[in-house]
Amino acid sequence: MIKNFISELKLSGVELWEDNGKLRYRAPAGILSDSQLAMLREKKGDILKHLAKSENALVEPDIAGRYDPFPLTDLQSAYLLGRNKGFELGGVACHGYLEFEFE
Repeated sequence: MIKNFISELKLSGVELWEDNGKLRYRAPAGILSDSQLAMLREKKGDILKHLAKSENALVEPDIAGRYDPFPLTDLQSAYLLGRNKGFELGGVACHGYLEFEFE
């Protein structure tokens, strides 16, 4: 429940953080409803625990599965499919473009 609430707030542009044991937030004007503000006050302790847990979470490598296949992300799929000439503007690999202007 707390995780979903925090995710919902983040999606609407609300930033949450802990500052010396206090819950702080920054939000676009008028984005937080009265019920969301009440929930922030009511669940302050649980939200602080969740924030601390996510900040201290360790990312551990999966050494045993490092060569296992894995699904592509949406962006990787778009790069791959964009190289396919079957699309109207396809057949082009992902690339960058820089332009320099000199006197």
